[in-house]
Amino acid sequence: MRYDYRTKEIHCTNNGQDIYGLAYIPEGGTDLPLVIFAHQLGATHAAGEGYAEALAALGTAVYIFDFCGGGVDSHSDGEITEMSILTEAEDLEAVLETARTWEFVDERKIVLLGASQGGVASAITAARHREEVAGLILLYPAFMIFDQIHAQFGALENVPEKFRFLDWVDVGRRYAADIWDVAVYDRIRAYDGPVLLIHGGKDTIADLSYSERAAQVYADARLCVIGRAGHIFYGRSFRDSVSLIADHLRDLGLLQKEAEDPQQADDRLRRRKSQPHAGHAPTESQ
Repeated sequence: MRYDYRTKEIHCTNNGQDIYGLAYIPEGGTDLPLVIFAHQLGATHAAGEGYAEALAALGTAVYIFDFCGGGVDSHSDGEITEMSILTEAEDLEAVLETARTWEFVDERKIVLLGASQGGVASAITAARHREEVAGLILLYPAFMIFDQIHAQFGALENVPEKFRFLDWVDVGRRYAADIWDVAVYDRIRAYDGPVLLIHGGKDTIADLSYSERAAQVYADARLCVIGRAGHIFYGRSFRDSVSLIADHLRDLGLLQKEAEDPQQADDRLRRRKSQPHAGHAPTESQ
């Protein structure tokens, strides 16, 4: 079944700063499950538009937003030189708190969906709000940022007021200072709800090993590898990721299950039980 949906501009606030976002709301729905999408470093809410459109058409509300200082084209307040993973986690906490009050949302059915750096912010937020997060989905989470920052500077005293990270985006000293002493895997393990990790087998930015470690850290995690994909999913890899997300939401009881015969249902359940910590999306090659 496919649902029509509408979009609605909704703003949140964190420490006096405005957070811009768009909600995708299936028509006629009330007490809907909600997926909150957290974008990558230097990106905007637009990075989540494809997921929002696909998931809203399946019957779940989706909220995509701009982190404060999250990118040069951000519609939210803040400067990129004042942004860090921890400020983004605080933004996401503010969004989560506000979203629980929206009339179209069932506050018991909120899932965090984070991509790359947004995945790290989502993981930290989920650990802080275990009872409020029904599920966590991480797309190629950038847990390597912590190692990368240490490798780039060696010591916190060597971090300048502004620097180029990953040879791509200029960030401020706070970006490194806020996470310098953070043991990220120790921090995220506090979330004991269901976790789906989806990672590209050819990711040259966030190595697959970082998600493999996360899958071992979490109490209830499943890692799916899209063999052909790099960092960020396009085309067939994007479609595979949407299918994996939709199946996961159905398993959590947040989406209506598609019609399937008893044998298909039994096969799908057997596959999940046989691979509690690892799985593979359909691939062109492994």
